[in-house]
Amino acid sequence: MAAHPLLPFCGTELPESRRDEWFDRIEDLELEAEAAPKEMLDYGWWLAVSD
Repeated sequence: MAAHPLLPFCGTELPESRRDEWFDRIEDLELEAEAAPKEMLDYGWWLAVSD
C-alpha cells in the first residue's frame, strides 16, 4: 500500500480520495458525469447523499 501524501507545510496526512465513490454514485443514478445533480458538484457532496 502506498503512503498517503502529506501537506508540505504542516505534515498532515491527506484523506483518501472520494473520486471512485463519486463516480459510483453517479453510475448508481444512471447518469453521465456531465449530468450530475447540483448537490453532487459541491465539495461536501458525500454529506448530503443518503445511503
